[in-house]
Amino acid sequence: MKPWEAHRSKCDTPKDPSEPQTIRRTVEERKALLETDTRAAQIKPDEVLCARCNKWIQLLKTQDYSLSNWNKHQSTCSEAVYVQAFRSIDASVLIILILTSPSDRVSSAERKLKILNDPQQKDYGPRHVSCKICDVEVMLEGPGDYELESWELHKSTCHPPYVDLFIEGILLLIPM
Repeated sequence: MKPWEAHRSKCDTPKDPSEPQTIRRTVEERKALLETDTRAAQIKPDEVLCARCNKWIQLLKTQDYSLSNWNKHQSTCSEAVYVQAFRSIDASVLIILILTSPSDRVSSAERKLKILNDPQQKDYGPRHVSCKICDVEVMLEGPGDYELESWELHKSTCHPPYVDLFIEGILLLIPM
């Protein structure tokens, strides 16, 4: 009876709203998330090739396109290696560059700096940006802090209101 009592005590305690909630996604949703992730070079139901470090990451065998191992890998994959190869102008020499990507902390700081210098932001945090134009709080989604994909998408659709001014056959749109 003790395991049941332990389970009940865990389930009966109120949940802390600040704790992240697990979101259950369908196979199609998980696959779509991996396909849109720029860090995934190739995707299979049970493994993903990391574009940062060029390693195959094993996903759970019991669930196609499971994100848990992929998310764990992304939080620790900081010393990624990129290989670029190109020929010299006369094509006689093959030049290979091996570059390492910055650590997650450096990448996060660079993204934070982009938000800080963005004239459209009113307020920001590691997981949100408030828009100065429409006063909407945009949630930043992703494994790290200051992930900018949702903010950039919002900015592409949010434009300042304009005043229409018609002078001598010319329509002028002036930002308010």
